[in-house]
Amino acid sequence: MSIRGRIRFLLFAAAALLSSCAAMRAGRGTNQASAPPGADSAAVQEETMQPGPDSAAVGEAAQDSSTKTKTLSSASELMLKACQNYIEVNPESPKVPEVLALKGSVFYNNGFYGKSREVYRRIIEEHEKSPYRLEAIRMVAQSHYQEKNFDEAQEWYRRMQDAASTGADKEEARAAIAQSIFKMGESYELSQRYEDAAAQYERVALEFPEAAIADIALLNAGLAYEKIAEWSRAILIYQRLGKKYKESKLIPKSMFRTAKCYEKLREWENAAKTYLVLVKDYPTSDLTEAALYNAGFSFENANKLIEAAATFEKLAYSFPKSADAADVLFRAGELYGRLKDWPNVTRVNTEFSRRYGGDIDRVVQAQCMVGVALYMQNKQDDAVRQLAKAVDTYRQLERPSDVNRFYAAKAQFTIGEIYHDQQNDIALTLPRRTYQRQLRDKSRLLDDAVDAYSKAVRFEISEWTTRSIYQAGQAYEDFAVGVFKQQRPAGLGIEQQLALELGIANAVEEYFVDRALAYHEQNVKLGIKEKLEDKYVVLSREKLTYLPYTAGRNFLALVDIAKGVASQEHLEGFALIAQKLQMLQKIAPFQERAIALFRKTLDLGTMYHERNEFYGKASGLVTKTSFTVGETYASVAQIAREAPIPGDFDKYEKFVYKKKLLDQIQAYEDNALKSYLTTTKIAEAYEIDDDFVKKTRDNLSRLLFIRGRCYDLLGISAYADPPYPDGIAEAEKREYLARFQEIALRFQEQAFDIYRVILEYADQGYATGEYVHHAYVRMYQNYPEEFGRKQEKITDRSISSGPEWKCLADSQPGWHGLDFADAAWHKVRKSALPDTVDVSGFPAKIPTPMWLYRGDSETSAATAFPSLLYFRRVFYVTEPPHEAKLFLASDGEFSLFLNGDSLASAHDSAGVRAAARQWDLAGKLRQGKNVLAARVAHHRPGRPIGIMPYLSLTVTVYEYLPVFPGTDIPMERKLVSEGSWVFPYIKNYSPGSRVPSANN
Repeated sequence: MSIRGRIRFLLFAAAALLSSCAAMRAGRGTNQASAPPGADSAAVQEETMQPGPDSAAVGEAAQDSSTKTKTLSSASELMLKACQNYIEVNPESPKVPEVLALKGSVFYNNGFYGKSREVYRRIIEEHEKSPYRLEAIRMVAQSHYQEKNFDEAQEWYRRMQDAASTGADKEEARAAIAQSIFKMGESYELSQRYEDAAAQYERVALEFPEAAIADIALLNAGLAYEKIAEWSRAILIYQRLGKKYKESKLIPKSMFRTAKCYEKLREWENAAKTYLVLVKDYPTSDLTEAALYNAGFSFENANKLIEAAATFEKLAYSFPKSADAADVLFRAGELYGRLKDWPNVTRVNTEFSRRYGGDIDRVVQAQCMVGVALYMQNKQDDAVRQLAKAVDTYRQLERPSDVNRFYAAKAQFTIGEIYHDQQNDIALTLPRRTYQRQLRDKSRLLDDAVDAYSKAVRFEISEWTTRSIYQAGQAYEDFAVGVFKQQRPAGLGIEQQLALELGIANAVEEYFVDRALAYHEQNVKLGIKEKLEDKYVVLSREKLTYLPYTAGRNFLALVDIAKGVASQEHLEGFALIAQKLQMLQKIAPFQERAIALFRKTLDLGTMYHERNEFYGKASGLVTKTSFTVGETYASVAQIAREAPIPGDFDKYEKFVYKKKLLDQIQAYEDNALKSYLTTTKIAEAYEIDDDFVKKTRDNLSRLLFIRGRCYDLLGISAYADPPYPDGIAEAEKREYLARFQEIALRFQEQAFDIYRVILEYADQGYATGEYVHHAYVRMYQNYPEEFGRKQEKITDRSISSGPEWKCLADSQPGWHGLDFADAAWHKVRKSALPDTVDVSGFPAKIPTPMWLYRGDSETSAATAFPSLLYFRRVFYVTEPPHEAKLFLASDGEFSLFLNGDSLASAHDSAGVRAAARQWDLAGKLRQGKNVLAARVAHHRPGRPIGIMPYLSLTVTVYEYLPVFPGTDIPMERKLVSEGSWVFPYIKNYSPGSRVPSANN
């Protein structure tokens, strides 16, 4: 095509485009950009209120570019090309803004919002005087809106508002700004930024109070605040809506939400009043029925029972076809019953029967209602008959409704309540014949009540199941309480009083623990199985610890009674022992029952995670009681042990008396020990660590140590100072001595066995305190290697002249060997070295010469001077020494042997003036037993001969240091030695008088 032809074509296309643009301006046809969504919707939703649909939606072409792949049709591409060609050919033409507007609309309508903005911005920036400039601003704002960039959309709509010259354009801009802010709130709400969403919704009403969506925005702001539990702020927003927009269709909704917020704040009366204002001002609202229903329960929660009953009645009369009408009318009758307003009870019940008595789905409910009304009017016999009729009616129905089943269960439950009340109304009083009749009637009513509650459970209505099981347990509990509160005869002796109270305590335990507790545990198990945690499951859970704890306290009360009587007498000696024993016989069974019941409390509390106040009290009392039992037995043993011994007894009689006394009190000590151990094991099982547990551990060790120490002291006495009977002959003493030595050994074995037990208990954490230390010291003193801590030390040791050497003038086979028996050899005799004699070569002091020694005394007559002597010395080393050197000088020739093997010999005698010779024995000594032997000879008769040995050793030795149980720091041995350590004084057993202990 020629250039001229091309220009003609473009002019033709441009003319067509201009014509199209003019038509669009005149009629704003379907190709025009869509306006912001409308603001005239009055839709009311439960959550966020939404404005109406867009006023000029453009269909799929206007969808967000991110959700659809954008393409241009051939016609659109041709249109864009024609527009561009026109602008290039006629850049100065006044039609350019119009052509640009057309080009921008093509991009916009095809979803190319970014490209459309580029085109519209050219109009805004290059053609400020053009009438298309305002349209371009509008379209830039609208493109941002379509892309949900609401901040940018607001900014551009505000520019449109500033640029507009007519009121209509300004109003359109203001509406669009409000809509953009609203949409911003919606976007925040979708991302769960509820506080930011509420702020945006509030902005709409604050900045644009006349906008059509202002009331919707306020309602949405309140709903957003509710989602973050800002109930008070939500109420203020709803109240603003009602004051500002009195004609809004949303006011009933905002009032309803206001009341709901008052409920959340537990401002029940404000909630109820708000609901009723809604009902009064908007009687035709679809929220009126729900408002009445909620108002009734709000009044009830506020304890405004009259108002609650009246509101329920109004609901039943105003909405007779409501699904809740029968239930709330029934509820009104119950509330009047609680108020004991019998005329209104009768009136409501009559109305209920009139309305629902012929309704097959409500027949049981109607009959049950009449029975409840009779019960509320204290016509109990009539009520039982009417309620039983309701249950029978239910059983005769072929297909009873859920409502009928519910009220049949209620009727059966109410029968149980009536019997239960009648049972509680009977007080057990004297005289005895009256008491027996009352007890018989009370027992019968108890059985009837439990039977009725059990039948209510069979209807399998969860509300009545858990409640009935709970009430069955409560019936047994109430019966036990009635027995406990019975009238007591006056003037009973202590034995009669204890017998009566014991019978009552046993009855309370039976009905509390064996019966009531079983129902409550069943209820808790049902709650766990069915994942129920209603009021009655919670109450039953509390009973699991309350019932056994209370039963246990009853037995402790018996203990207090018995102790109170005993404390009134002031006795001593054997009279005090007799009193203690008598008291023990009385109270021990009570204490044992209390302990068992407290342990049951702890078991159930642990099993069902119910560590409440009764669990805590039982924790304290179980250890206290168990400790007290142990203390009582221990005190009896102590009183008996410290009782005066008859003064006319001789030493032997006193010894025998003490031994028999230990045998007699052992049973009481064993019982005390059993109670102490029970206390510690209870503490361990239930993680209790109170003062009584600490005292128990201390007293357990004290009890056992005193027992062991008594045997220990008797053993020491029998061995060191035998208690011979007075007046026996010396021959008899020898016989008694053998017996006393045997007894001493046996007593000490008994004592050490007891000390070992104490230390074992200390390891287990059952025994603590100073008496554990005493037991340890006594064991260490006798068995240091077993009870001390082994420590290694390298030290120097020497073997020189001394009585350990033996000698003989005659040779015997194997005399220098390890296994030779030298018991018949003589001890050596040491003699001072003359001052004129000097021997060198020894590392230390010159050893004393050793000579032959015979006889029983060291006299010259017992001394001989043979020409040949044999010497032996046995010694031991725990391990081979690190260093070992032997030094020896002799007055004659010698041969030296180590462990039977020849070590060295010297045949040239240099006399005693010669230097000592030395040998290195490292590696030659054996672990354990060693023998050093020497054969010495000289040829000068009448002259004393001998040897001067000195063996120097560097050896590893071990010492065993005391370490108290529970510590890790060794002590000095001297601190626990028999001369330093002071054991506790035990009256009648320790020698001498009492001395204070200085041990730490």
